[in-house]
Amino acid sequence: MKDYFIVTLNDRPIEVRRVSSSNLATWYRILVTIDKKKVDFDMSKSSGGLWKIHTPRLPSIIYIIGNDLSDLLEENEKTEVSLNYQPKFCLDI
Repeated sequence: MKDYFIVTLNDRPIEVRRVSSSNLATWYRILVTIDKKKVDFDMSKSSGGLWKIHTPRLPSIIYIIGNDLSDLLEENEKTEVSLNYQPKFCLDI
């Protein structure tokens, strides 16, 4: 389980920060640089168990790599049980 990591998808570095809130909902803040502009958005798991992007009107590349991001977040979350991870609660990102 990582609270912060950087991966490369479609030749773009992507910063991923895991955020836990006081209501025990886990979500991720994602930061991608596209055409020299930083684009950030949030993803969290829906009640159906799928990772969902929560920011409207993002560049199309975000939706193209959305499934890869979902797989990456799911893999990060799977290690929570095996490591007995205790999330750090914070209010600022």
